[in-house]
Amino acid sequence: MMSGGLESTAAFFEIPAETVPGVSKLTVTGGRHVTVVNHRGLRHFSPELLEIDCGRRIIRLRGSGFELEKLTRGELRFRGKVLLIEFD
Repeated sequence: MMSGGLESTAAFFEIPAETVPGVSKLTVTGGRHVTVVNHRGLRHFSPELLEIDCGRRIIRLRGSGFELEKLTRGELRFRGKVLLIEFD
C-alpha cells in the first residue's frame, strides 16, 4: 500500500515496506483475523463491511461477523470471516 515513490525507494534499498513511515501493512491470518498497522482510522465499520483509511488508499473488507478487537493510533485488529478485500 505504498505510494509510487516510497515503494520504489524501499524496493531499491531492499527495505521491508512496514518499516517505512506512513506505509500501511495489512495482515490476514486464517481468513478470520486481520491486523492493519500505520492506518489513519476507520471510515466505516459494520458486521459486514470495514473501510480503513490508509492515506492514499482505502482498504475495504467485506465479510461477516466483524468484531473490533483493538483500535489505537498505530494498530487496528478485528476478527470475523473475510470474504473479499478491495484496495482503492
